[in-house]
Parts: sequence; structure tokens; C-alpha cells
Amino acid sequence: MVFLDVLNRLFGPRSENRELAQALHVLTQHFVDEGSKRGVTALKDFAQISQEFILDSLGGVSSLPKTGRVIDIGTGGGVPGLVLAMARPDLEFVLTDSSSKKTQWVIETVGLLGLKNVEVVTRRLELLGQDPEFRETFDCVTAKALAALNVLSEFALPLLKVGGTLLAYKGPALPQEIEEARFALTELSAEVRRCSGYSIGEKHFMLCQIVKTAPTPQRYPRRDGVPQKKPLSNSRKN
Repeated sequence: MVFLDVLNRLFGPRSENRELAQALHVLTQHFVDEGSKRGVTALKDFAQISQEFILDSLGGVSSLPKTGRVIDIGTGGGVPGLVLAMARPDLEFVLTDSSSKKTQWVIETVGLLGLKNVEVVTRRLELLGQDPEFRETFDCVTAKALAALNVLSEFALPLLKVGGTLLAYKGPALPQEIEEARFALTELSAEVRRCSGYSIGEKHFMLCQIVKTAPTPQRYPRRDGVPQKKPLSNSRKN
């Protein structure tokens, strides 16, 4: 019932909401039944998975583009990508992770849900961002609990078209992360558009929208492992 109430607030009352709410229930139960066994999440409680995975993911629906392609990077068990793809079947989604164990889970879950608008890719982000098939071809990048904003920006922004948006799902430490990412955002030709907060139960979530203002310098992302080991920072101009 809680899924239906949220969907009615997001989209307004419509016949599709009931079917989508049921599909979200199926996804949640799938995480409960198999997620911890398959090593894609430590969470086992239906209510907690509903909050952390489903409802938090839905917080970004209204910020998705009207048309185009979306890539969910570091998707893990498929969050927020699967939920967003279910809510917006009119958009094309790519869900990517470097772990084949996790992408295999996502492939199986896509089949379980019957999603037709999702492609799953197993690749390191440093390689994906330099691949002409993916570089600067997306209208939106989404990411949840992947990396600090300065590191996340180096992974995400090379994948975006100019004018595209990074939707970063974050927590209460977001203001500090933005401050620490000032140099990275300038170096990567991007700026914060707006950030918004929302509460689910007793937990507070934040969503940061970052817009790409010019092409990413070709040297980014740097080679495997460097963005994490030597993050772009205000004190070190890498």
C-alpha cells in the first residue's frame, strides 16, 4: 500500500500505479528472499529494503529527463536503476557494475520483472568512460552509495552529454562532499544545479543534481584505480 501511495503522489492517480506498486512489491520480496544469499545486500528485512532501496530510489523519479538514455553506475543489486526503469518504461536504461556476480543478479532480476528497457553491462567505470560507445552518450547518470562526490564525478561526467545531469543519491554529509568536490566539478566542467532532501521514516536522504556544462577533458576518467587512490581535490591539482 505504501508503494501505491507514493506513486500516486509522484504521478497523480492513474491506472498504471497499481500494477507498478505490485511489481515493486515483487522486487522487494526478491531482495528479501535471495539478496543476502546471493551477496548483493546485507539487508533482509522487508520494511528496511522498502525504505533503503525502493522508496529512496523513487525520490529521483521526478528529476529524470523527459526522453533519452540513463545509466546507473555501480548499480550493485540494481539500485536505483531497476526501480527507476520500472517507473519510467519510456526511457532507455543501462545498469553497470564491475562485479559479474552482481550484474548476473541484475540480469536475472530484469528477466523476473519482464523489463524491456534495461541493458546490463559488466565493466570498470574507468574503461567505460573512455569507450566511444558510452562516452558522452547519456542524458542522465544515476548513482547511489558509490563514492564521494569528487570521485563519483570523475566516473559519471565523462558518460554524460553536455547538458546532461548526474543524480547523486546521498546522505546528510552531502554539503561537505560538495565543498570537497569544488575543484573536481570545475575541472570536469560541471556545476551543482540543486540539492533536495527528503525523509523516509526516521531516515533522511538527499539527492544532488549536477549538470554538465562542457565536454569532459579527454584525460578523464583516469586509468584503473587512480580516481579512488588520487581523487581530484581542492588541495591537489592532479
